[in-house]
Amino acid sequence: MAKKEAKTKPAKKVIAKKIEKPIKKVIAKTTKATSSKKVAAKTVTVKPKIVINEKLKSNLMTILAIIVIIAIFAALGFIVDRNNQKNKPTPKKVAAAQSISYDCVNGKTALDLLKDKAEIKTVDSSYGVYVSQINDTTNSEGSFWVFYIDGQMAQVSPDQYTCTGNEKVEWRFEKII
Repeated sequence: MAKKEAKTKPAKKVIAKKIEKPIKKVIAKTTKATSSKKVAAKTVTVKPKIVINEKLKSNLMTILAIIVIIAIFAALGFIVDRNNQKNKPTPKKVAAAQSISYDCVNGKTALDLLKDKAEIKTVDSSYGVYVSQINDTTNSEGSFWVFYIDGQMAQVSPDQYTCTGNEKVEWRFEKII
């Protein structure tokens, strides 16, 4: 006969154990001085307790600490954001129609001629030089200095456009969509 293998149930982890029934504990034993030597026991009823594993207690404390830290950072973020909104500088308003125009001079670039007419700041890029400021007006969110040749938007940077005759160059501060 083949031996039957005994199936064993996996051990259950005890995380928390609740004692269902009240336990009666013996708290004192007394003997009476009688011939039969009877022993009387005094009992007390104990309320059920929940026993929590120490590892579970430690994990619960860690989770609680993480929740408290997240709440603190959220509150600080809210306070900082609110403070930043109060101290946000108002954007500089620019006149709707700002422009500078001049006639070309044969052999000079649009940028060279602009430097003779106004104070400017430029930025070098892989496409060439572009103008970031003319006099006190600086490029800002969506608004830029754009130059036109005879009413048509230029297709090259101002340092790459060389005048050939009597073209009209105009710089406009425009909102680009």
